Amino acid sequence: MAGTRKPTGYKKLEDFNMISASENGWRLKASCNKKEVDTSWFFSPHKSLEARKALSICHSCPVKSDCLYNAIMYQYHGIWGGFTQEARNKIITLYLGNNLTNFTLESAKRIYDEVDSTGIKVSISINSSRKKQ
Repeated sequence: MAGTRKPTGYKKLEDFNMISASENGWRLKASCNKKEVDTSWFFSPHKSLEARKALSICHSCPVKSDCLYNAIMYQYHGIWGGFTQEARNKIITLYLGNNLTNFTLESAKRIYDEVDSTGIKVSISINSSRKKQ
């Protein structure tokens, strides 16, 4: 099937299970990890009111870069780090060349300056290791 090929360098769920609590501690600081937040919003159809609520929660989240990095590396479903799965797929395909080998947390932080919430490029290359054409 077209569009279902996993990017090079993605991590498997088994890899996630090997992460220590300290490496995964960012989740405790996430804005979505509050009692009053309905986490089902993050798995709603991406143009729904619930999805817009989820995206607004992500917008000011203090750990959205960590969230985005993990969502890209582990191929999470739903809204993570302020991007829908569709937008993250665009980022992976169009700007990272479907290769996550050199993708880092620092790369994830730069994404917010370089693409909009739909995954459309607004600035220079995200993956600094890729050569400019």
